[in-house]
Amino acid sequence: MVDWLYYWRLFRGTGNRKLMKIDDDLKGQDTLKIRWHDARFDDSGVEADYLVFSWPNERFQSGLTLIGFSIAWLAAGTIDLMYLTDTSYLLPVFGSRIATALFGFAMGGWLLVARPQNGDRWPRRVVLIWLMMSTATGVTVSSLYPHTLANAYELEQMLVFNSFWMSVQMLGLGVALSSQLRGVAIASTAYAGSYVANVIYWADVVPYPVVGPTIVLLAGCVFAVVLSIAFSISARRRYYLTWKYNEARAAAERALGFSSFLLSAAGHDIRQPIYALDLNASAIEELAAEGKWDRVMTMIARQRFTLRHISGLIASILELSQLDLHDQKASRDEIDVNALLTGLATSFASLASHHGVSIRVVPTRRHLIADRAVLEHVMNNLVANALTHSGGTRVVLGVRRTTNGWALCVADDGSGFRVDDQTSEPATSGRDITRSGLGSTIMFRLAELGGLELDIRSTAGHGVMARLVCPDN
Repeated sequence: MVDWLYYWRLFRGTGNRKLMKIDDDLKGQDTLKIRWHDARFDDSGVEADYLVFSWPNERFQSGLTLIGFSIAWLAAGTIDLMYLTDTSYLLPVFGSRIATALFGFAMGGWLLVARPQNGDRWPRRVVLIWLMMSTATGVTVSSLYPHTLANAYELEQMLVFNSFWMSVQMLGLGVALSSQLRGVAIASTAYAGSYVANVIYWADVVPYPVVGPTIVLLAGCVFAVVLSIAFSISARRRYYLTWKYNEARAAAERALGFSSFLLSAAGHDIRQPIYALDLNASAIEELAAEGKWDRVMTMIARQRFTLRHISGLIASILELSQLDLHDQKASRDEIDVNALLTGLATSFASLASHHGVSIRVVPTRRHLIADRAVLEHVMNNLVANALTHSGGTRVVLGVRRTTNGWALCVADDGSGFRVDDQTSEPATSGRDITRSGLGSTIMFRLAELGGLELDIRSTAGHGVMARLVCPDN
């Protein structure tokens, strides 16, 4: 229903100050424009969304308006029976009142009981049809009643009375049916035009010019249209403010969820290289004790490479946080695929040796365009999972052509898993992140953020093939 108290406070200047403050804060920003001449959004898509959003309230309000005004028309019909019974004007005046009232009762009840949906245009057309019928009835009554009067004084009083009730009716329709702005404008024009025509027609009969009532009616008709425009614009502005608020809240919730998600991803990514550092340190101690200094230097070089890999992971995590939190688009970096895969194999060499897994890189001279942070992050997860959870003895890294781009592949000969075993449980649950759980939470979301496509295929007992597809640009 219409928030009448809100509008009353708004016109008094003491309305919802919090909402008005938000409205002020939005001034100067890229806000949606509302046209003044028809009180509609410039953006047709937003206007369509608003009509769907506002239809339940509009339907209820229109139904009550039709029934309420129909009761008024029906009650006014008793006056016709009192004063027009012996005249030829009874049928057109009383008949038009009854027709408008019956149609209003039927259509108002239909709107309230059947509750037609917004997708059907007929409900709004029905309200417009009733509004035109009501206007035609009002014009008929105001034009024919003066012909039944016996003297100039009664005629003047009738014109004054017509001015009053027509003004009141238009003001009521302008507020109650503000969604039917065009209909209200047509009705106001018809009332004003017919009344001015009547005043001119009876100008030689009435003793004094009917100037005051004419001005009152014209002002009432104009004000009815202005009220209709003001209410329509105000409703759309409130809808827009609510939309912006919900949009901002959703963005904040996304950012909060992504922060937790990113912490889980970072913890998993950094844990594996740190574990490799620990293994390297133990190996260095053993080799140093045995005096194998050449092997010690090799392990130190591998240690240094692993540390650089950890530093790169931290940098990529920071870049990923910017990608989601600030709605930045994925960057377009040129990536040497062979260098990327070789670096991953070197970084995870100690971990692979610890698990008894060999890593083989299929050489390539391919270069891809993608977000480096996202690509390295997802590939790091895929390789770590293959080494830690596959249960196999071999992992192969390579690149191959697909129908829509190039796919970086991580394949193992492990036990695999059924598709039914995959889970979408968030990585923030505190449990150990398995290969299936991680794949369906972290890796898939990161790939989506970077504009990549991640496809993991497996058959129980036949290993896993993970493909990270970089679409053709």
